[in-house]
Amino acid sequence: MKIAFLFVFILAAGFACSAQKFKTIELKPIVKQGGAYLYDSKRVHGGAYGLQIPLQSLDDNEVNRYYKSFRTWKTVGAVFSLIPAVYFISISRSQTFDQNEFWITFGASMAGILATEIVANTRIKKGVDRYNSLVIGVSGQVVGPALTYRF
Repeated sequence: MKIAFLFVFILAAGFACSAQKFKTIELKPIVKQGGAYLYDSKRVHGGAYGLQIPLQSLDDNEVNRYYKSFRTWKTVGAVFSLIPAVYFISISRSQTFDQNEFWITFGASMAGILATEIVANTRIKKGVDRYNSLVIGVSGQVVGPALTYRF
């Protein structure tokens, strides 16, 4: 009796686990308007980080590489922003403050942040452009104004 109950339980659990359904959703183009990204005419919250799901749902190696590169450069920029704090921690132990040294450290940190921000934005732009070319090429949709003519 216990074996029959166990067999029925395992069989029912197997059916319950395989009862998941997949829903396919048509991918839409991503539009950048000002400083915000729009997906399906709705603003993407979180900036470029909010594009992770549509970009990675395409499952294209080049788009994924651009997005991962974007995240890496943003992380490097965050590390550059910590440099002035590390400078102040090191100064508090030695009790000597050199104003020129501080401004050089601060300026170098800001230059590093600016450079990594530019590179990161370039990488996400390339990823979005590649994504849009694949999505529009598959669905045949046109984003923005289009010009048609006949001979």
